[in-house]
Amino acid sequence: MKDFADTYPAEEAPMIRVGNPYYYIPTVDAERVIEDVVEYDLDDEIAEWSEDYLLDVKQEHIDELQEELTKVFRKWEERNGYKNTSFVIFETINPFESRK
Repeated sequence: MKDFADTYPAEEAPMIRVGNPYYYIPTVDAERVIEDVVEYDLDDEIAEWSEDYLLDVKQEHIDELQEELTKVFRKWEERNGYKNTSFVIFETINPFESRK
């Protein structure tokens, strides 16, 4: 950091601020996927006979599905160039200020 600060005039170095970027990392919501399958993908003719289809999925199975779908989505996203590289900085610090 000091080497970087030395490239600025001495009066400007104290104004340098440093921050950590926050990147959005997508997670596929397994509960939404299950709901979407039941509500929108299941044919009406079958739905009337499938009232309990995916009604009582155990939480451990939802977590498993979410982990697997998220892995697949992230690989797909990266492979096809859709990975979001944008970021925001929520907080910055001045590394030259003394901390109390």
